[in-house]
Amino acid sequence: MEQLSHADLCNDFFNHLQLTARKKINYTQSTLSVIKKLAAYFAEQDSELSLNKGIYIYGPVGTGKTTMMRAFSTWRHTKKRFQIVNTKDLQWDFAKEGFDLIRKYSSRSYEYKRGFYDRSGKALTYCFDDFGSEGKSKHYGNDCLVMEEVIEYRYREHQETGMLTHITSNLGRDWDLIENEYGTRIRSRCRELFHKIELDMEDNRK
Repeated sequence: MEQLSHADLCNDFFNHLQLTARKKINYTQSTLSVIKKLAAYFAEQDSELSLNKGIYIYGPVGTGKTTMMRAFSTWRHTKKRFQIVNTKDLQWDFAKEGFDLIRKYSSRSYEYKRGFYDRSGKALTYCFDDFGSEGKSKHYGNDCLVMEEVIEYRYREHQETGMLTHITSNLGRDWDLIENEYGTRIRSRCRELFHKIELDMEDNRK
């Protein structure tokens, strides 16, 4: 596929976003710079962001964080595909599956080959949607902050194999908010794992 200019990449993604959202998206001026930055990152084309870190996109409720990441997950120029998983779904699934769920999204988060999850192969990238809203889950009496465990284990995989993770959240402007929810260790992990990007589109749910 031919390499496009940054302007053409942005226009192509903008059109894809509008088609994916199936509604008019309202932008602030700074949102266009975010699109330009993320388009270059996901297309792996002269990106100012390190490709070895994931994206942590945050902003107020209703500003289109999930819509934008969903569009990037299906955009034809995205080089590293990813799946979007809602953190509240993980919370409920943990109640049924227990710690096998944590392994599914960490040490087993690789292409399945030759009857096992091959850590020498392609790591699976996930975007965990609405981080910070899920709360605790319980499995046979064991309390667990599921996303705390997922991030901790994906961090280990990132250190060893380069596994990438993306997140959308209402938390973000201040890393202290993450520390309040998940503790100092997860705050530190997030700083290492992610580029923190603020999205300040107008509330599209009005």
